Amino acid sequence: MSSRARNRRKMQLMVLASFAIALILLVLNIFFLFRMQSLQNQINELKEAKESIKKTEVTGTNAGGAKDGDEQEPQTSTEPQDTAAPEQSPAPSETPDGTGEKYVYLTFDDGPSKNTERILSILEQYDVKATFFVNGREDEDSLARYRKIAEAGHEIAMHSYSHDYAYIYASTDNFIEDLDKIQSLVERITGKKPMVYRFPGGSSNRLSMRRQPMQDFADVLAERGIVYFDWNVDSTDGEGSNLPVSQLIENAKKGLGKTESSVVLMHDANDHDTTVEALPTIIQNCKDMGLKFGVITTETPAVHHTIAD
Repeated sequence: MSSRARNRRKMQLMVLASFAIALILLVLNIFFLFRMQSLQNQINELKEAKESIKKTEVTGTNAGGAKDGDEQEPQTSTEPQDTAAPEQSPAPSETPDGTGEKYVYLTFDDGPSKNTERILSILEQYDVKATFFVNGREDEDSLARYRKIAEAGHEIAMHSYSHDYAYIYASTDNFIEDLDKIQSLVERITGKKPMVYRFPGGSSNRLSMRRQPMQDFADVLAERGIVYFDWNVDSTDGEGSNLPVSQLIENAKKGLGKTESSVVLMHDANDHDTTVEALPTIIQNCKDMGLKFGVITTETPAVHHTIAD
């Protein structure tokens, strides 16, 4: 082979080698881009999970079956969006009775618990009624507490049976099964079919374990004639166990009377003794402001958050 041919051959090989290297670099670049995107997605998911855990303790506890209500494991508040800003809840278009008076609705989530009797005693002392958004418990103490709530003239509404976010929000089938269970339990024990519901976490919750839009679950309720309620006054007792009494009183007070209907979020749970301690002052503040107490029914003007996508 002549020197000229060898040089030409050498040049061709160099071009081919350069092309091959460029192709390899391109493939590697594409691979790393996809890999970086995947890592970023994982980081975002971890951040979302961390933020959710930071805000709440989603335990999925409190299914029925304990033999002694007072000896159950301590209940913890499991409302990841209980800190939603009150302004997310629009005021009803008119007052409940058309008189122009402002109403207050005291609501207690997560019960019944060992604190139920204490709450009932305070409500009786101040001659006011409240709405209890209950979970499902079938031990004898809890069954007796459902009856005591109803017999005292308070409203029993639903807050799911299991309070297990991962299960309830996995599908509409799961949601319906849980809904039927709590509705059936309350009707069996009290003789009255509950038609008011509060979503665990509220209708605005964006928990990562939710697999369907919240609107799907709201549609299930609407099809059955069940109304759901959020809140527009937050005592913030859902942020932890036994928070300072002064904090709960102040947080509730600053939200009262800003709308025609003030729906106050509190919790009836074993580890919420300070909620009970704060309750008399919260009630007195409502009275001092001239608010009229009511219970939530299907006829009560709705208080809704902006429903989550």
